Amino acid sequence: MPDNDLTALSEPLDRLGWAEAFLEHYPDAERHAERGLDIARRSGQLHVVPHLLLCLSHVRVQSCRVSSALELADQVEDIARGIGSDQLLAFVLASKAEALVAACPPAIRPL
Repeated sequence: MPDNDLTALSEPLDRLGWAEAFLEHYPDAERHAERGLDIARRSGQLHVVPHLLLCLSHVRVQSCRVSSALELADQVEDIARGIGSDQLLAFVLASKAEALVAACPPAIRPL
């Protein structure tokens, strides 16, 4: 579908990206999350942006691109703190913890 036809579907693209991520279909998850992010930003649906960024962060942790995952999580943390959302902040801090654990050398990873 063309992006103009997907403008009203940025939230379903978020859900699709997360579903694909949990099914370990990482290239598809990343593609859908990136497309949803582009559509959400262009259409002003900014409420979906943090969720799409978190999906991308999760996919990048799972595909061993930890520094990129942390950069994305930092963006979402700024958003969460800026809007004062404790729930979003908790979710992003958990996501950052996942990325930080993945970045630790194997000898010092917590049990």
